[in-house]
Amino acid sequence: MNRYLNLIQIISAAGIVLSSILLYQHYHPDMDMGIIACGKGFVNPCISVGQSDYSVIFGVPVAAMGLLFYLFITFMLLVADYAGDKYFAAICGLILPVTVAGVAADIILAVIMLKIGSVCNLCAATYAVTIAILVLLMMMIKKYLSWKEILISAKNIMRPVNPDQRAVLALILLFVFFAGFSVVSGSGLLRLRAGINRPSDKMVTHELASFYRNPVSGIVFPESSMTAGSSNPLVKIHVFTDFLCSACYKFYKTEKYLLAKYGGNIQFIYYHYPLDSTCNKYLDDSLYPESCTASKSMQSAAAAGFFEEYFFTHFNEYPSIKENYDAGTAKMLADKTSSRFRTEKEKLRAFNELFDAGDFPSQVTGDIEFAEKMNC
Repeated sequence: MNRYLNLIQIISAAGIVLSSILLYQHYHPDMDMGIIACGKGFVNPCISVGQSDYSVIFGVPVAAMGLLFYLFITFMLLVADYAGDKYFAAICGLILPVTVAGVAADIILAVIMLKIGSVCNLCAATYAVTIAILVLLMMMIKKYLSWKEILISAKNIMRPVNPDQRAVLALILLFVFFAGFSVVSGSGLLRLRAGINRPSDKMVTHELASFYRNPVSGIVFPESSMTAGSSNPLVKIHVFTDFLCSACYKFYKTEKYLLAKYGGNIQFIYYHYPLDSTCNKYLDDSLYPESCTASKSMQSAAAAGFFEEYFFTHFNEYPSIKENYDAGTAKMLADKTSSRFRTEKEKLRAFNELFDAGDFPSQVTGDIEFAEKMNC
């Protein structure tokens, strides 16, 4: 019996960890998931699912409900373990219907996930955890208990007739209350923290309304090989950027979120505007020295055929490279990109040849001139 209890507790603990990660990612979709990320680069199904309209029910994230579910299972099994045989049948009788309901909810969520068209590996892992808990619970019940014994014991707990049973019921109710309060409060704190540097929905609506009231400019943008997102988008966003700019790094986090959520419908098209007087004649001083080098590296990656991957790696490493960026950093990022995304050696070789070439890319100066013309 203890073997089954220990196995279910370990699996339930895994569910707690997974649900906690999903809950945090729900409010911080731009965080770097490292080795547990659902996808590579801007392709992240977990964000697509976690930011969908189905990720919140009655104002509470589904991940928070999952966390509360696994906490409840773990607590109940600890009670059953410490109380010995006295309340084992009753506890099994209480958590069995909850687990069945959990599996049913996971089936519905899995169907919704398929409807969205994104397979979240972390979500699927929680579904597997819930099913495993149910299977082990059924095996344990079959081996050690009878259904009649379970029903009678559970009924006695829910309708206590002696002080011990009342104490157990009170303990369970108190745990459910405080665990639920903690999860919901913690979720609310995450929401508040995430919203500190984000505009309110009212502000976004106001800005969008103001934007669409402006007349259409009818600007014909030049071609650019630096793109990220869908090749057949519904929406195109043209971005003039400095690849070492701190504000551009913050914007990258928004780009990362939008591409993960709307990747099939949106495309970002990038143009150079380095705030570096080395290659930008319209500046007297360099706000971000080596920005021209960064622009050259991006143009080289685009010409070599792996801009999106290189762009992702560049900004993913930005906090550690921003102070001492140079030509060696650009090549190091190309090697990291090749390793992370398994880029063909021919592309990496082409990048190095283009980057080492003496001529400065005409695309960079052309983009600067176009930006200045629009600004006039």
